[in-house]
Amino acid sequence: MDSSGHYSPGTAGFNLADVSSVSELDSLPGGVKGLVWLGLCNGADSSFINAVQPFIGNPKLFGFYLMDEPDPTGQWAPLCPAANLMAESDWIHANAPGAQTFIVMMNFNTSVAPTYANTYNPGNSHIDLYGIDPYPCRTETNGCDYDMITVAVAAAKSSGIPLGSIVPVYQAFGGGSWADDGGGKYTLPTSSQAQQIMSTWAPLVPNPVFDYAYSWGTQSSDQALEGSTALQAVFAAHNAASAGATTTTTITLPPITPTTTTTTRPPTTATTTSPAATTTTTRPATTTTATSPVATTTTTTRPPTTTSTTVRTSSTTTTTTQSSSTIGTVFLIVMENTDWSSIKGSSSAPYINGTLLPRAAHAEQYYNPPNMHPSLPNYLWLEAGTNFGILDDNEPSSNHQSTTSHLVNMLETAGISWKTYQEDEGSGAWDGSSCPTGFNYGNRYDVNHNPFAYFTDITNTTRCIQHVRPYSEFATNLASNTVPRYNFIVPDLCHDMHENIDCSQSDRIKFGDTWLSTEVPKILASQAYLNNGALFITWDEAASGDGPIGMIVLSPKAKGGGYSNTITYHHSSTLRTMQEIFNVTTPMLGGPADVTNAFDLRDLFVSFP
Repeated sequence: MDSSGHYSPGTAGFNLADVSSVSELDSLPGGVKGLVWLGLCNGADSSFINAVQPFIGNPKLFGFYLMDEPDPTGQWAPLCPAANLMAESDWIHANAPGAQTFIVMMNFNTSVAPTYANTYNPGNSHIDLYGIDPYPCRTETNGCDYDMITVAVAAAKSSGIPLGSIVPVYQAFGGGSWADDGGGKYTLPTSSQAQQIMSTWAPLVPNPVFDYAYSWGTQSSDQALEGSTALQAVFAAHNAASAGATTTTTITLPPITPTTTTTTRPPTTATTTSPAATTTTTRPATTTTATSPVATTTTTTRPPTTTSTTVRTSSTTTTTTQSSSTIGTVFLIVMENTDWSSIKGSSSAPYINGTLLPRAAHAEQYYNPPNMHPSLPNYLWLEAGTNFGILDDNEPSSNHQSTTSHLVNMLETAGISWKTYQEDEGSGAWDGSSCPTGFNYGNRYDVNHNPFAYFTDITNTTRCIQHVRPYSEFATNLASNTVPRYNFIVPDLCHDMHENIDCSQSDRIKFGDTWLSTEVPKILASQAYLNNGALFITWDEAASGDGPIGMIVLSPKAKGGGYSNTITYHHSSTLRTMQEIFNVTTPMLGGPADVTNAFDLRDLFVSFP
């Protein structure tokens, strides 16, 4: 940018500009094209179409920057389903031939062990290009950890992003108030470090469609490319070499013309403020601190990933809001016989402690009902709000109940779909062709972990087979978005943390944690969850006494971010929560002592139900 405020990207070799209006696009000098910022994720609705149409046919148009760090879970930024991005990308491809679609990806783990799994790729979003933004230069590394680049590229590829669709994002900032996810601060790369960053990227992504320097302008009191002539020289040499190559030209985003207000872009993995719904040019604001989804309980923030010196401003104030719609699909996973004190902070539960708890909301004082042991009474309580006087694990033949006053019967009466998915595995595993009402069904299936097998209004063959299904069917139903609204999920004895089971006896907590690390991401990436679904993970009972036991909640409508409370809950709280979500509250199961607001789980949510 020259002294008059006009674009002069050629001085550093840049030939792609980040713009947000037709006037900005038209003002680009010869040889420079524009990547149009949209920041919309509502699908190809009228607002989106109205935002895109003015740019169609402009000879300086390169493509559209759909979203910066979109979040398919709704935990760290406003919910952005892959299907919505697909609709937007498809509309652009159909109506603006040749225009590229682009997002910068959010990393859902640490910089040393990144993951983009179950987020976005060409298969589920039809987006053309994906920015990957590891920032390796940090105080805690006493230099730069270039392996962060290598593992980020590997993670992107393993998530389904083709090599040719990856856009390298180079670190060109440091200092200021940005905190990294390793407990330190980002440092401005030296000339030699910047060259090594580029050299590390080069063999990993040898011919990117374009590459991206973050950032030109300063923010949060940091240092950036605009203030370092030495770094500008490195980028000028890099860009000149790329432009002169016979392969696809590498292009990097320059600064844009300043607007009347100067704001900053959001952190890269945890935007807290959403774009205003009334404008097509507003970037997410960054006036609040955002929490990055990291694999530890440390709260950190990440820096932004764009090269603009300013961002789009809006005449309206943007605030973090949740959807006004109620909770849709519910997933309840019930684990076995473990005190919360044995799980929280345990090295045997790295997924729960490192991934789930920093993203979830959880209860610190959740118990099984008083003196309610062994397992069966607790499962019955989760379904009916009582144990019917049962204090053993006998089969349905001796413990069956004829009442129709239980949750799933109320759901069916209200026209709400439900299933229980009961896991089994190995040769001779229960296959769903019969109603599993005894200990002689399958291998690792346990009938006293299936409360529905104890209600005679369910166990007639037709109704049972319709609703009591093998867990092996769950992934298919999830992927095809045909799961019911209420899903009661029970791992088998190898995976539920049950004690004294030969297959998991070496470390039962680790076996269960590993199972969760495999299965929970499938739920969190599903359309049913992303559309205001809710996942509850709890345990049937404590291993000693009545608890506390775990209650973990993940939902686009949950508080998340590691929130916890010390409200006293037990299984009546979960049952009441389900009744309120599905609006089947007459009668309120669990009795009048448990009908006050303090006994449901609403405190774990931003809005409920």
